[in-house]
Amino acid sequence: IVVGDNTDPEITSAPAVEIWVECDAIVPTLEVTFSDNCDTELTIQSISAIVIVDCGNDITRSVTATDECGNSTTFSQIVHIRDTTSPTIVWSNADQTIECTDEIPAAIEAQFADNCDEELSIVANESTIELECGYQIQRTWTARDNCGNATFATQNIFVTDTQAPVIGSYTYYVGIECDQVDSYIGITATDNCGDVTITYIDELNSGGCLGTLVRTYTVSDDCGNTATAEQYISIHDTHGPLIN
Repeated sequence: IVVGDNTDPEITSAPAVEIWVECDAIVPTLEVTFSDNCDTELTIQSISAIVIVDCGNDITRSVTATDECGNSTTFSQIVHIRDTTSPTIVWSNADQTIECTDEIPAAIEAQFADNCDEELSIVANESTIELECGYQIQRTWTARDNCGNATFATQNIFVTDTQAPVIGSYTYYVGIECDQVDSYIGITATDNCGDVTITYIDELNSGGCLGTLVRTYTVSDDCGNTATAEQYISIHDTHGPLIN
């Protein structure tokens, strides 16, 4: 009677044959258990090989169990080490709202960190957007790691005008000819940021030759800030009739 062993060991437990791991993570230990029909102690041999690929590494590793009769079984696994995580923003500029007369704050580069790469490619860009009142400066910083993962930091600076126009000194009581009433503007005004628009409303009262106007002026800037002034205008007629 010849007693022999021609049966390979069996795999009783093993992980997945292919796994994906982030570049900053710890590669899990390859744990494989075997059993054999005859031997309680098996010879275990492990080997691994690393292949550098685009943006990472591939590790091929295998465990071989051999019994005393030379029968063997091998389990192999491929570990793909990649970087799929975008950089994180460590610090970025806060949004600001400033007056049109203020100095535009200088751009300060945002700061980023990455789980795998110490050096990042950072590109800054600045654009201006016209608004209904003022304008917006938009600054962006794009941080990209060696695997092309990107993160954006943005700062918005809103340049606006919240100050009302300033009305210059003027004469409170005036007298004008009757043919100058419609074209007469008795005040001047300036604004800290731009041009002004002057409108008025008249209320006719008795007095004088042709009456007295209570003229209320409204001065507006491009952002809707207003200032008002009131003036009394006595309407005169000092010219005699013309003989045709």
